[in-house]
Amino acid sequence: ALQDQTDQALGDVQSQLNQSETELSKALERNRCLDQQQLQLENQVKELKEEINVHRNNMARLDHEKDQLL
Repeated sequence: ALQDQTDQALGDVQSQLNQSETELSKALERNRCLDQQQLQLENQVKELKEEINVHRNNMARLDHEKDQLL
């Protein structure tokens, strides 16, 4: 009976361990995906900032050309 209880307890703990390891794996994978997504978004922000600078430069140039026409 004691052996059965010990076996049962060991089985329960092994099951909990497996479940925890599975959850950890999923969390690590989610984390990896979020890291990837963050990198993509940072690159997108960088590109958009560069675009904004191009537009600002174009506006400044056009303003200057307009002033020369007046």
